[in-house]
Amino acid sequence: MHILLVEDNPHDVFFVQHALKQVPQPIQLSVVQDGEQAINFLFRVAPYAQVAPPDLVLLDIKMPRKTGIDVLVELGQDQDLKRTPVIIFTSSDHPEDINRCYELGANAYIAKPTGLPNLVSAMTSIIDFWGSCKFPNSTTK
Repeated sequence: MHILLVEDNPHDVFFVQHALKQVPQPIQLSVVQDGEQAINFLFRVAPYAQVAPPDLVLLDIKMPRKTGIDVLVELGQDQDLKRTPVIIFTSSDHPEDINRCYELGANAYIAKPTGLPNLVSAMTSIIDFWGSCKFPNSTTK
């Protein structure tokens, strides 16, 4: 499974990387630091023109340049990319943020857990669930 992590906090990136190493399934993790880089990665714009498309996006909301909300808006306008599962993975638990993300097509909204064991558990659950899902035309992404 190929996961794109869109996260501007280097500590959160480190802990997600560490947690994913403890997940039994093989994971290819790509990381970008803001919404603008995420859009370029997903639309395969240089320097990401040769990258494989992700099977899943873990998207933070509050980021520089373009927010996670901005990314959801752009993905929702593309017929192919709007099928890529997007999980909002953020520290925000504001009802307005949650509602807005679901309105824009987010597949799930998960508050970042505290502590490495909880993060490993969350990553394992995410991968177990989304790894078993089948999507239309997933082989032609």
